[in-house]
Amino acid sequence: MQWKASLPDGCPPENSIFCHGSVYRLIAGKKPSYEDFESWREKNDGKTCPVGISECQSCGVSVYRNKDDILSLIKRIPKFKKNNPNIAKGNLRKEHGKILSTPTKNEVSHCTWWLNSNTDPSEDFIAI
Repeated sequence: MQWKASLPDGCPPENSIFCHGSVYRLIAGKKPSYEDFESWREKNDGKTCPVGISECQSCGVSVYRNKDDILSLIKRIPKFKKNNPNIAKGNLRKEHGKILSTPTKNEVSHCTWWLNSNTDPSEDFIAI
């Protein structure tokens, strides 16, 4: 599988699995775009990873299995409250890449998704 981003050695982790099932993602506009699926690393090249986030995880995309977790995130984080992001829902399949459950203290359904370079995820997500 070819990865969308340049990944460090051992990434995605061995315990990651092929994508499957429904997930939710924050998007900037009314309709999902390719840019909505850039990793933290793609958006912040050269910066040090946030505390508690590995370089591998920073190269993946955050998605949530539970819609309530993403709603909680919007209410809890000031930049999201201010920017009023939209939510998109997608149904992931094996060809989308690999995924790993990476729960946080506040959002237990958080997952990190490493995207296959041969797909445009914006085509498989719809704003809700």
